[in-house]
Amino acid sequence: MALRPCPECDRSISTAAASCPHCGYPIKKERPRTIIQERSKDESSVSSTLINIVLILVIVVIVMSFC
Repeated sequence: MALRPCPECDRSISTAAASCPHCGYPIKKERPRTIIQERSKDESSVSSTLINIVLILVIVVIVMSFC
């Protein structure tokens, strides 16, 4: 069990503590990133890129129809 300072009161608390026992400051636990979380971010960026390309193509077709 390791100790670290509380971000609020700067007193020593356990790294396993959910909150500071002295001031009650909640300690946010970082969840480890998983491959699924990283993949979903990549998929959303690909889908937004595809939507942008389709919109640009639609605009080009509309502009070309007026020429």
